Amino acid sequence: MKRLLSIPFFFLFTLSVYGQGSADALVYAQQYYQGTAKAIGMASALGAIGGEMTAVCINPGGLGLYRKDEFTFSTGLQYGSTKSTYYGETASDGRLRMTLPNTGYVWVRERSNFRPLRRTQFGIALTRTNDFNYDAVARGVNPDNSLIDAYLAQIDGLSESQIGEQFPYTIYPAMQAYLIDLVDGYYDSPVPKGNLTQREAIQSTGRNEEWTFSYCFDLYDRLFIGASFGIAHLKRNVSTDFTETALPDYSATSFHDWTFSQRTQSTGWGINGKIGMIYFPADWLRIGAAFHTPTRDYFDESWATKTEATLNMNYGGQTYTSYYEYVYRSPSKCVGSLAFFVKQHGLISLDAEYTNYGKAKFDCTSDDYYDYTSVNDEIKELYGKTFNLRFGTEWRINDSYLRAGCAYYGSPYGFGESDGSLWKAACGISLPVSKATTFDFGYEMVRFQSAHMPYQYYEDGAPAVQDVNQVKTLGNLVVTLKIKDY
Repeated sequence: MKRLLSIPFFFLFTLSVYGQGSADALVYAQQYYQGTAKAIGMASALGAIGGEMTAVCINPGGLGLYRKDEFTFSTGLQYGSTKSTYYGETASDGRLRMTLPNTGYVWVRERSNFRPLRRTQFGIALTRTNDFNYDAVARGVNPDNSLIDAYLAQIDGLSESQIGEQFPYTIYPAMQAYLIDLVDGYYDSPVPKGNLTQREAIQSTGRNEEWTFSYCFDLYDRLFIGASFGIAHLKRNVSTDFTETALPDYSATSFHDWTFSQRTQSTGWGINGKIGMIYFPADWLRIGAAFHTPTRDYFDESWATKTEATLNMNYGGQTYTSYYEYVYRSPSKCVGSLAFFVKQHGLISLDAEYTNYGKAKFDCTSDDYYDYTSVNDEIKELYGKTFNLRFGTEWRINDSYLRAGCAYYGSPYGFGESDGSLWKAACGISLPVSKATTFDFGYEMVRFQSAHMPYQYYEDGAPAVQDVNQVKTLGNLVVTLKIKDY
């Protein structure tokens, strides 16, 4: 089975799939916390540290490390670029944009210095947990076939009415645009069988973010137990254009070029819960643990395609927009964390996050009875268990702090696989302005490699189309303002 790789800021949308599929399940399930500049600078390895807004999103027990009320606001600049290679040609595209990855407030209530319950904390935070913004362009000369060949292979033996029923968004509009004709009982096309310049352009926008409402107990200043209720919001728009153009010296038919376009708009709201704790067995050691329930999202989605062709004149066939409602349940997570302290000088932090992407699941709403069994079976077969590992360190220099970190997000296809894995490296600094105000700066660099077929076409059981090989990088600079109550 051809794997459809998906990561938060690079969604590989293929021309042969629409609606809800296994690739969508992975996009919705993966989380790469952005949050505050401290979280960015330490690669989000904060599960046992606490006292930080993004840390609360990972482990609500971290809320107990707050001693004073605190407000944080984060903004940043993000640049993502994609280099694509297709049939020996390389093309690049990228985008610079502004982000608002985190904001939040924590209230601290002092209880007693002489009883087990020392403090309670309540916090509200908005944290970006995924980012879908990217541009990608790939182009090359395919000497062997066309997307139309893939269409013809699917409709052999079907009547025009059957094509309209089975392929209303893809092949039937191509017939309306005279890209496919019935000639002497067989379907044929003026599009050449190869020697075509093919261009795939993808524009994706959107984000996944979470409102977190947390409450925590501070027991003896040693044990911190917290819980949170989360409201997740996801918005994603994906536009894909696939164009085939005849070579300048090719004049055997009236064909010049044609384009298949598709637009998908998805909006979802969901809820989840988290519980977590941090324990100090010694002054130099902190142990953290957290459990994240599945997020249950309710989605509204619209999907439409458009086919345009230039033969001896311009033709076009556009479908109506389709609307879907469905339910999606993400897999649960378990997080284990350790932090080692060197007195007041610095710390080293480790997070290990376990999840099973094969547990993701689609379901119908109460107003819809679509059967997602085949999609859910594909998710179980395709994806598996994995670990996400994060490492961070922080060292004090006078009143400032230097930070660094790295993270490895394992392959969603299971242990021992490498496809879809991701590495990131990060650094940061904290600069005090006054006793109550601090500016933090964090920067991360992410690099990811992937490959996908621009369309599904096989001959003798083997792929007849070369992969689009892509190298993707993301640079993310975040600045956070912290204001404490003194």
